[in-house]
Amino acid sequence: MANHVTLATALGGGGISILSLTGLPPDAPEILRTLTAGELRHHWLRDRAGEIVDEVLIGKTGKADEFLLTGHGGSAAALALLQALRAAGYEEKTDGNFFGVWGELLAQCRTPAQVNAVAAACAAGDLAAMPRLRDFLRVRRVVIAGATNSGKSSLFNELAGGDFALVSAEARATRDPLRRETVFGGFACELFDTAGWDGAAASAVDAEAFARGQNELRAADLVIFVAAEDRRADERAAQIIGENSPPTAPLIIAQNKSDLAPPPRLTFFPSAPRVAISCRAATGIEELREIITDCLSTNYTN
Repeated sequence: MANHVTLATALGGGGISILSLTGLPPDAPEILRTLTAGELRHHWLRDRAGEIVDEVLIGKTGKADEFLLTGHGGSAAALALLQALRAAGYEEKTDGNFFGVWGELLAQCRTPAQVNAVAAACAAGDLAAMPRLRDFLRVRRVVIAGATNSGKSSLFNELAGGDFALVSAEARATRDPLRRETVFGGFACELFDTAGWDGAAASAVDAEAFARGQNELRAADLVIFVAAEDRRADERAAQIIGENSPPTAPLIIAQNKSDLAPPPRLTFFPSAPRVAISCRAATGIEELREIITDCLSTNYTN
């Protein structure tokens, strides 16, 4: 069998680089000789001088001496892997992807959980898993909505892991919907922060901001309704969210500012899961993450 290495992903095109290997040249990494079909292992790939090249996952397919290797994305990381494998006796092959449709799926992976799921199905040759895997790889749209000054932008920053949204006591600080990529329980997501709703728009700019937020709601896979202490504003926001959210999108109520007063009893969306949070005190956020993951998992195609 020829000893080939094929880069299955575009250089610098994603968070991971994926390579397929065929054959076992004398200087091939020793771990390849001990893998069994369908097995996936963590490994520090080193060059011939013993220097670490990259942290990788290596798996063996159901065919003899055929392997899958995933490393970090970026052109430099992928080229370093190729160089190390060429030095180990592999000849680079550039005329197509050995894994075919599996390589296409792997190229769409954004999380380690997705890589593991696709690699396991590839190793088992489980073509029946394709629809479920494609659904798992789909990027979910998670939309944060609620009344003005309920703490939506603060929650956006907590869930996105940084100070991305402007947080202000001034009403209507958020105009255009903000978007950040993040991960909930292995699901790749786009998190959106939208303008607050509290009744009639005060200006044409407000009206446009509200309209853009409604558009994001209509395309949501999951909605996080941030409620605070203003019952009338929360009820108005609940009405708008109910009118614009897809019926198939789960809704979670995050009752913010729970450090200031016990969360009030809410009458809207009675079947929705709810969690008391405080963005100021950073409490309830991990519980909210768990509920988000549960909702995404429940809606995941079986």
